[in-house]
Order: sequence, then structure tokens, then C-alpha cells
Amino acid sequence: MSDCSQKMLSQTLKRLEQIGLISRQVYPEVPPRVEYSLTARGQSLMPHVSALIGWALENFDIAPNKPILFKTECFKS
Repeated sequence: MSDCSQKMLSQTLKRLEQIGLISRQVYPEVPPRVEYSLTARGQSLMPHVSALIGWALENFDIAPNKPILFKTECFKS
């Protein structure tokens, strides 16, 4: 995840928690520790995500050095 800034990761995790796809568990330790896990709602989404990934792999020739068709920044809300 070297292409993801700490700020973007934090914003994304916060939004996923707000919409109920992940849950956040904070442990009162030094240094602080936080764990994220999928909720039942998030788990119910996984078969659809897997199917979409499978479809993309079958239908697109994605190679590491080829340009991508779009950037994820286009989908920020």
C-alpha cells in the first residue's frame, strides 16, 4: 500500500466504518493498537467483490507497466 497516504487510508477506514462495512476495535496499550474487521454487512459484500475481480481479470489485460484506464481519485466523494 505504498501508493496510499496515511491521510487517505484514515479517511477510507473511517468512511467504511460509518457505512457499516468494517468495525474498529481500539486497545488501550502503549503504543496504541487498533484492529479492523469486516462486519456481517462487509462479509456479505465479499462474494460480489470477488466476482468483480474475477470478471476484470478475465476481461482486461492488466500488466504492471501498462497505463491504467482511470484513477481512483475520480471516485472520491
